[in-house]
Amino acid sequence: MFAFPDDFEWLYPWTPIPDDYTLLTSIYDGALTNGNHETGEVFVCARETLVAELKRELPPGHLLEGLEFQAVGIYQGSHKDFVFATNDPHRPIACVHLTFVKESQPPAPSTSVFATLSEWREEMQRDHFNYPLHRGPIGLMRRFARRLLRFFHASHG
Repeated sequence: MFAFPDDFEWLYPWTPIPDDYTLLTSIYDGALTNGNHETGEVFVCARETLVAELKRELPPGHLLEGLEFQAVGIYQGSHKDFVFATNDPHRPIACVHLTFVKESQPPAPSTSVFATLSEWREEMQRDHFNYPLHRGPIGLMRRFARRLLRFFHASHG
């Protein structure tokens, strides 16, 4: 099983899943839809249940079929996107958008695999830069700077 280094630096909105992680959810909370749709039953999502959910969702022929997993990271913006370490040396890191529905055919659930920690870090950096966390003054400045650069490049071709 691939192991993330203890000193690995996660970039927001990606964060590690702590050992005692739990997420209470129901169909009414707007975060996840893994509750019972008729009763509104609440589920507890922990590391182990996230792995069980991933295995339940994988249809035959999915690129992750037959692998072992450990839930290691979560995207704070959606609570449906998770990073899993795998036992496959060619694709040791998988980022999966869980649907909380048993899927019938690939490519669902949507999955990106990474062959190295460096590849995953690059993806995480893109998400970090593009995350709408800075909607306030910082976000306004970033949007203005991007527009100014586009205008400059367009006008000075």
